[in-house]
Amino acid sequence: MTLAARLACAAVLASALGMAGAAGLAPSPGPRVVPDTPNVVAARPGTVPGDGHWQTLFVLHCSGCHGADGAGHAGSVPDLRDNLGRFVSTPEGRRFVLQVPGVAQARIADGEVAELTNWMLRRFSPSTVPAGFRPYEAAEVREARRARLADVSGERRRIVAALQAQGIDAR
Repeated sequence: MTLAARLACAAVLASALGMAGAAGLAPSPGPRVVPDTPNVVAARPGTVPGDGHWQTLFVLHCSGCHGADGAGHAGSVPDLRDNLGRFVSTPEGRRFVLQVPGVAQARIADGEVAELTNWMLRRFSPSTVPAGFRPYEAAEVREARRARLADVSGERRRIVAALQAQGIDAR
C-alpha cells in the first residue's frame, strides 16, 4: 500500500472515530456502565413457558456439548437420546445429572434448571424415564449444584456400571 493510500485510510478512520465520538459511540475513559438488558429467553410474566423457551435454553446452555439433537459426541460427551431417563432411575444418577459441569455452572436459576432438565427428559428420553418419576424441583437442583464433582468421568463410569449391574442399559 502506498503512503498516499495509508494516509487516506488514516484520514477516513480518524473521521469515523470523530463521528462516533460525537454520536456518543466512542469508548469513554473510566468504567463503562452497561444498562440491564432483558433476558431474551424469559417467558412473559404471567405466562407458562412453552417448548420453544426450553429449546432455546437447551441450545444456549447444553447444545455446545450435547449437540442440538442431544446426540453428544461418541467417546467424550454422552448421548441424551433414549439414555438420560436411565440415569434418573437411581438417586445417585438423578443427582449426577444435576452435577455435570454444564448444569452445575449454568447461569440460570435453579427452578429453570429443574424445568429444563424435566423438558430434556420429555424431549430426548421419554421411553427411558422410570415409572413414578418425580420431576426435578428448584430445591433439589440448588442442593445438588452446591456439591461439585471432582471426577465427572469417573463418577459417570461408576453410575453406568451400577445401572448396568441392575440390568439397566445405560450408556
